Parts: sequence; structure tokens; C-alpha cells
Amino acid sequence: MNLVTLLRDEGFSRISYLSEGKKHHLVLDKEEDTNFLLEWLDKTPYAIEYFPYEVKPYVMCLKEEQSLKMFLYK
Repeated sequence: MNLVTLLRDEGFSRISYLSEGKKHHLVLDKEEDTNFLLEWLDKTPYAIEYFPYEVKPYVMCLKEEQSLKMFLYK
């Protein structure tokens, strides 16, 4: 399943995460797909976990060197 489509269908419109003290944002446009998201992250994670029911929903991307916690916004 396309992760970006799933997130948009759930009502999320933006992803945000901190890396090296800088905040990064991605707007989930209709043209974006999972491949674009993985390119945006710069490296392909070996696992992606989705936590939609947290107070602040997020997606966790697990990579070999580090993990990214990406917050989801409606």
C-alpha cells in the first residue's frame, strides 16, 4: 500500500521532523507517493511504524544509523 495515500486518506496533510537541529516539513500533495517520501528522507528505512492514535500522531522510520520520528499534522 502507498504510505502517502494512506496518510492523506486518514486526513493528514503534512509531515514534520527534526534532524541535526533543523525542522523539515513535507506537504502531502496528490502527486507525492511513497517513493518520493523515501527519497525525501534520503535513505530507505528498513521498517516504518505508524502510530495514529497517539496524542501527537507520528510515523517512525527505522534506519540502520538512526531512527526518525516524523509527526503528522491534519
